[in-house]
Amino acid sequence: MRPSGLSVIVAFALGLASCAPRYDCRTKSVQDRLFVILRDNFYDVLSKTDQPELKGLAALAGFVGLVAGVAEMAQPDGVDEKSRSRILNQLRAFPETARFSLNSLTEDDSEKSREKHKCSANVHIEATIPEEFADALRQLPFLGINAKGEVSGNIDVGFTVQPDLSGKTDFVVRANW
Repeated sequence: MRPSGLSVIVAFALGLASCAPRYDCRTKSVQDRLFVILRDNFYDVLSKTDQPELKGLAALAGFVGLVAGVAEMAQPDGVDEKSRSRILNQLRAFPETARFSLNSLTEDDSEKSREKHKCSANVHIEATIPEEFADALRQLPFLGINAKGEVSGNIDVGFTVQPDLSGKTDFVVRANW
């Protein structure tokens, strides 16, 4: 085989290899899906962290949401309907302000296979408190809310990445914290 023919075969093989779906812990698309999972489960994630500021914030948000929800059920036609609705909407919107970044990322090589990657990460979370609550919450020093109404902390997350057997996407990410 001529050298140029060998080059064509090598280029073709590399091209085919690059078409195969690639995913592992370091892939940006995997990290993006992990962050979506964390955002979708934001209050549960906050309650499981070992950071007292974030745990306190999750407990407080849960309490405020519970009180607002119970008040809404008790007096659905009451005068304060707008304020209760505004509080609940801010609690629902709070996870959208969250910003996630990776402090560290490792892949467990002991169970590594072609199909499944087991990973762990230390994720830094920053979020801006809804304006409705920021002033009142700054008065509680154990929550660690800064002058801008922001709170931050870290959480350890374990997750797996594997092909999506349902065929809806290339891969799925399953996380636990």
